[in-house]
Amino acid sequence: MSDESRPTSGEAASDIGGPGSSDTKVTALDRLVAALADHGREVADYPEPRRHGEVYLAQCPAHDDGNPSLVVYDHGSHIGLSCRTGCDRPEIVKAVGLKMSDLFSADYRYEDGRVVHREYDAHGKKKFPQSGNRQGGGVLYRLSEVVEAVAAGTEVHLCEGEKDADTLASLGLVATTAPGGAGGLARVDVTPLKGARVIAHPDRDAAGEKWTVTAMECLGDGHAASLKFLGPKVGKDVTDHIEAGYGLDEFVPLIPARHPRTQAVLDAALDASELDGLPEPTPLLTGALNASEYVLLSGKFATYKSFVALAWAFAVATGKAWSDHYTVPVTRPVVYVAAEGVSGIRKRLRALERLHGVTPAPGMFTVIRRPVRLAIPEEVEALRLVVADKRPALVVLDTWHRMTPGIEENSATETAVPLDVALQLRDDFATTVLVVHHTGHKQQHARGSSALEDDADASWMVRLGDSEDAEDRGPQTPRTLVHRKSKDGETAQPARLVLTVDDDGEATVAVDPFAAPVQQGRRGRPSKAGQREAQVAELVAALDDAGVGTDTGYRQVWEWAAEREMIVTEAVAREAVKRRRERQNGTTAAGAVTAVPLKGQGTALPGTLR
Repeated sequence: MSDESRPTSGEAASDIGGPGSSDTKVTALDRLVAALADHGREVADYPEPRRHGEVYLAQCPAHDDGNPSLVVYDHGSHIGLSCRTGCDRPEIVKAVGLKMSDLFSADYRYEDGRVVHREYDAHGKKKFPQSGNRQGGGVLYRLSEVVEAVAAGTEVHLCEGEKDADTLASLGLVATTAPGGAGGLARVDVTPLKGARVIAHPDRDAAGEKWTVTAMECLGDGHAASLKFLGPKVGKDVTDHIEAGYGLDEFVPLIPARHPRTQAVLDAALDASELDGLPEPTPLLTGALNASEYVLLSGKFATYKSFVALAWAFAVATGKAWSDHYTVPVTRPVVYVAAEGVSGIRKRLRALERLHGVTPAPGMFTVIRRPVRLAIPEEVEALRLVVADKRPALVVLDTWHRMTPGIEENSATETAVPLDVALQLRDDFATTVLVVHHTGHKQQHARGSSALEDDADASWMVRLGDSEDAEDRGPQTPRTLVHRKSKDGETAQPARLVLTVDDDGEATVAVDPFAAPVQQGRRGRPSKAGQREAQVAELVAALDDAGVGTDTGYRQVWEWAAEREMIVTEAVAREAVKRRRERQNGTTAAGAVTAVPLKGQGTALPGTLR
């Protein structure tokens, strides 16, 4: 090593400033050379030509090193150390009285005023606190160089962190990163990379795999002109690769895994012959919820819809059936977003615990006690982190209105943003998302854009009274649970709800087993479902009276009914045959509401209830 590049004779390492020192001329290499000299170690130019950067050779201070074995790499903003005999970097640094942070010449400064500091705790773990401008996601590292490169058509190298970006920059490349480590890329402004030729360098670890997916999301779909991924030939990252002596042309081309949503579409492409092999929907709460669905539950205020949503969630988390009939095949975790306040949820949850004599096990029922605004990326990210951690089978968003403030609810375009959040939760985590929402004053559909119900896999509504204009929310006004839509099965019959109060004055809601079957349509006329049910019941009774065997096929039954001038459809004949066979085998149709006694009686709760 030339004399002019070393610290002056007698200048101890302790006299030379560390990172952030006022002496900006002092580099990490200066500090290391001085520290090695203090310990009787010489630093010399590397005896063999190296392909990239400045490289030196010294005696390793961490072992008795008669033959110099410590390779020192000068990357400008930081230095790398590699002992040929295997001493690790912290051991070498400690042997000369330095800290790991002394290997770095300065803090990482961004052009928007953000400063990223590199620190190490007592256990040697890296930390990257920030100062200066910390607003928003920030700008790209070395932003001016990036902008010039994109304009000139020069490749831009995208790294996970500043250290690797500086390593590549010291070799004459245009390199950048985002503040905040591997997770920062999702928040930084990537607009300057529009139309760029990007080479991305993920680390070889789990965080690098997630970073790769983020890079595809941020720069794919035509944002970057081209995007390819290169990995280190050895080690974890770019710097390890360079310090091992490998060249820029020796990075390993990576074929990143497809984005999960891309793969989901590819997996959904089937030949027609494969359709019969698809599994039937997996019930989460038999007769009410299936696994991996987006479900809409709507109703006017004070129609008990939140009582129903909480009761369903409690059933899934504890395995206790709702209204005895809606059973839970497997107990699964639940995440409940209580956007309208946690106090009411707490009281109702305790009432359900007393009713069933069970409390959800730890980790089985998680409550988020504030709204999660679905149009704000940071809050959506937090919700996704909770879902990723808890892995719930059911996520309840109660209510939609509180989670979409400022959204023009009648606009399909504005509704698409929060709705996509719900659909992505369903698709990315294979969870059922239950959205609780309000209806308009006519109770004809959920309030706002029709996309909310059009995109639902299943839709339920709690109707107030027996007409669309009902407004009386007193306890004497009936509430009816109506299954409006089911993409993967038949809809259940409407069922009356009953509100009961326990000895502590807290209420729960269940299906009223003593209420007469509900057969009315929205405008007071018999509904199509009610007409069909009546026809099925009439045909079953006629077949029983005539002694027709249960092994008789539906076509024979259809012809038998026609001969007797009974006006029935093929579907009614099929259902009648099915009902008779199920009755004979001791089973009932999925989703049918049967008359079962409640576990104790209560009184209607007075006052207005949601």
